[in-house]
Amino acid sequence: MNELLELAEPLLAFAREALRAGRHRDARRAIEAARVYLGLYGPPQYVKYNPAEFIRTEAQRIIDDTHTLGLGPVSNCVGDPHQMFDCLRQLVRGAVLEDDSVLVIEVFEEDDAPCVALSFDGPGRFSREVLVEGFLPLPLEELGQRWTLATRGGRIDTAPNGILLRLTGVRMPPEPAAELEPLLEALAKAAGQLVSNCADPARGTGVLEQCLAMAGGEEQPKEPVGLKAVLGEVMDEFGPALAERGIVTEMMTDPSTPPILMQRQPMRAFFANVFRYTMAILPNTGVVALLTEYDASERALGLVIAIQGPNCLDQATFHLATMRRAVVELHEGAFEFAPDTGGVTLTATLTDPVGSALDAWIPGFEAFSRRSRRMLRLLKGGAQTPPEEFLLGGILEAELERWLLPKFAGPAAVNIAHDLPEENRDLPGSSPPRLEKALGQIKRGKPRKGIAAPAYAAEVLWAFRRDRRHRKAVGTEALGEDALKRLCLALLQTPPDYLVSLRIIAHALAPQ
Repeated sequence: MNELLELAEPLLAFAREALRAGRHRDARRAIEAARVYLGLYGPPQYVKYNPAEFIRTEAQRIIDDTHTLGLGPVSNCVGDPHQMFDCLRQLVRGAVLEDDSVLVIEVFEEDDAPCVALSFDGPGRFSREVLVEGFLPLPLEELGQRWTLATRGGRIDTAPNGILLRLTGVRMPPEPAAELEPLLEALAKAAGQLVSNCADPARGTGVLEQCLAMAGGEEQPKEPVGLKAVLGEVMDEFGPALAERGIVTEMMTDPSTPPILMQRQPMRAFFANVFRYTMAILPNTGVVALLTEYDASERALGLVIAIQGPNCLDQATFHLATMRRAVVELHEGAFEFAPDTGGVTLTATLTDPVGSALDAWIPGFEAFSRRSRRMLRLLKGGAQTPPEEFLLGGILEAELERWLLPKFAGPAAVNIAHDLPEENRDLPGSSPPRLEKALGQIKRGKPRKGIAAPAYAAEVLWAFRRDRRHRKAVGTEALGEDALKRLCLALLQTPPDYLVSLRIIAHALAPQ
């Protein structure tokens, strides 16, 4: 079900763009293609009918100068005539004819069963997949399943010079997707609106928006998403199909890219449609190269997708609309399409609102450890987390330990510690026993984790404040007197003032 909707959504996004641009014919074609495609999977409406008579009434949709129709007498049968004809139409339009060739469509009866034969008068062939109404690819094997559903047991057989379609049989039909009925009804309504209100596209757009919302599903909450993981999932799905077509994939992802706040499923669909688009414009051989680059100064993730091949087809396909919708509409980003000789370049920019929020909240937070940055992103990203004070307390302890323990064990701090008084008289809230314990461990060159805890860290940092040499020994040379005092006082509070402490520590850790 989800896969069907994911495949139909690009058509609806394209139809909406076309309608807004006044291209009513393109919009109608895309809506009809979505209706037919999903209709092949929807619940059939079985009735008793005569196949030859029904095909006669729809004949103008399948015959022309290169497609002829011959109708013989056949018995009535049970099936969904509309589903049946939609399957037949895709096969007819999917036949590949060489110059001066003709596809002959014959309706006849064989062994008391009505049949339709498709045969070539001249060179021709059936591809491994057909394009439903010229848009969505459908493998012949899958179309055979749809035919079985439409005819309640019929099948498609290969013949010496074409294909034989049996309208009755005992094959087990696949389960229909009953969930599609509301969307199919909405699509029929949208198509009717476009026909009756072609001079007023706004009326058709309203119904189309409903269809698009139904195909896209309910709007998902944004969550921190690792782009590399999403790309990996999509590549696992599309890699074999790309390789089978001789399309080489090159992925270069920026390892510094943090998890970006986004709707996971629409962005996964974005990359899936990139590969569907690639296969649509590169019938065989080519390269799709995807580069990601994270700009921390702008808090933006840039994507560059270059698609090149010797036989590149028309690049402006319907897939572009859904990519634009995913980036611009659902993620407030930017999307550009630049065709070139032999290929196309797609560029997209996604903003990093969580990074921007953290820049304002704790300037310089990038100096923290990867784990601390991840915890801060979860906190600001709206994910369910423990209370803010709890998380900030854990981050503060982790960053103090990462920052100070190596310094406390260094030769400079060990030597200086022997000359320091074991009392901080001008530090409100100071405890001489606490300072004595901390300096004792530093003098022995064996500081334990506990003396990097907030209160102990405050005692040591204040004791080492005297001059640049002392401050460099414990890593506070970037802090002025006022900032250092504010840090020590914040660390001595019960509980510590986590936010003030982290902001000053971020400044101390920032590259100078």
